[in-house]
Amino acid sequence: MKSTRFLAALLSLLAGGCLLYSCSGSQQAVDPVQQPELVAQLPQGGLPPFPTDRETAVIVDNQLNGSQFFEKSDGALASLNALSFNVGAQQSEYAIYQFPAGSEPLVKLVMDVSLVGGRAPWVGLADFSTGRWQFGSPLATGFEEFDLSGNSGYKSPGNNFYFAVVGWDVSEFVINGANVQTDRDITYSISGLVYDPLDTLNVQDVAITLTPGGTQVLTDVNGNFSFSGLDPGNYTVMPELAGYSFTPNEQAVEITASDVTGVEFMIQDLGLPSHSVSGNVQYDMGGGLEGVTMSLSPGGFSIQTDINGDFSIGGIVNGSYTLTPSLAGYSFAPTSINLDVTDADSTGNNFVASDIPVQTYSISGAVSVGSAFLQNVLVTVNPGGHSTVTDANGAYTISDLAPDSYTVAASKTGWLFDPPSHSVEIISSNVTGINFIATPDNNGTFSVGGIVSGPPGGLSGAVITLTPQSGPPIQGVSGSGGGYTIINVPSGIYTATASKSGWSITPFSQEVVVVDQNVTGVNWFASPPL
Repeated sequence: MKSTRFLAALLSLLAGGCLLYSCSGSQQAVDPVQQPELVAQLPQGGLPPFPTDRETAVIVDNQLNGSQFFEKSDGALASLNALSFNVGAQQSEYAIYQFPAGSEPLVKLVMDVSLVGGRAPWVGLADFSTGRWQFGSPLATGFEEFDLSGNSGYKSPGNNFYFAVVGWDVSEFVINGANVQTDRDITYSISGLVYDPLDTLNVQDVAITLTPGGTQVLTDVNGNFSFSGLDPGNYTVMPELAGYSFTPNEQAVEITASDVTGVEFMIQDLGLPSHSVSGNVQYDMGGGLEGVTMSLSPGGFSIQTDINGDFSIGGIVNGSYTLTPSLAGYSFAPTSINLDVTDADSTGNNFVASDIPVQTYSISGAVSVGSAFLQNVLVTVNPGGHSTVTDANGAYTISDLAPDSYTVAASKTGWLFDPPSHSVEIISSNVTGINFIATPDNNGTFSVGGIVSGPPGGLSGAVITLTPQSGPPIQGVSGSGGGYTIINVPSGIYTATASKSGWSITPFSQEVVVVDQNVTGVNWFASPPL
């Protein structure tokens, strides 16, 4: 018999569990009823643990795949979008699902289950008003509906809805998915357009006011506007922009059961006296700055500075305005100027531009070979062609990198690297630990040589053994004067040892790295027998 870690809690639930009938193909209310004979069929520990409410990711719609479980027992197997059960004799398996209902009332649960063989599973609804699972009659293959309306207890304190599917004592089935229906409040929108039949006037930043409520929006560059989240009812829409009139001056709109579109107003120039707003933008390193966009609002007026940094915006009627400069890569002092146009041009609206310092970061790491590190490995970072070489400790750092996505690669003649490259994204901090493991590229053979010194004239007859990381060892023997040379040594990392009966030879071993050239100076010192 299979028990869960929640056995104590489950026994208490079994003892007082409420049951309910599922309603297939209909939406009848599901009132709790007692069915002790169904409870008796479940093994001890057969019910899932009553859910502990917690936060969950936002689900875009109300459809859940079978594999989108909140919690499950070990024997429930997720594959693609489904959850499969094959319950053995005297065992039980379960899956709990969570739906974030929020403030919306629950209406209906629709289950999609495929029965393969054995006992049919049950669906349980978590009732937080009682702290118990409510179970209904066994499921059938296909779609089964459960009416959730009328019981606020199906929502947890965190406004989540939980339901479970339980199988027991030889039961094979698949949960394909579920759909939770909620009663969502429906709202509507009002949208329209401010237009100029001659297409000569600026239709941006016209203030559109909606009453009741007093909500106000500004038209976009094409004169479009929209209000959303509106309940059915009667509204008034009114446009306004200093120096202009509108036909009609307002419109009454009624929302019944759909969005309202096509609320249009024609804009006309009142012919009021107009003036200009002018000034200059200087670069803090000297000279005027060209190409700065100067925006004047309300009204949506904009112009770019010339080669000397000068600008002048015409057609401005009396009123209060805000003038703002913008150009990528620059900051401005002041950031904006509030000004009044009163029967005269507004001049001397000047700004100073400064470069925005680009925050840069670094990528660092190390290149190892065996238990050591590899020097003079070329590390490159692209895009940008940044490069450096590793130091004596195999370490490298490449600095002055702007936030971006990069590829980091390592290269050195006679060596292979794992991985060949790293994909690295710099966001707002240095990136460390971009490491490589180097192995020799066995593309040739070389020699390893040295001297076994100690007694006068060196020690002859000592056996020097090179043991690779894989493969058979290679041996050589010291000759007259203690010198030795081992030939035909492939590239690789070796452990070298020297021995002669009765002699003590140090060091005990040496690491020898053969890459793309002969290795010399692998020397030893021999002490004579005592």
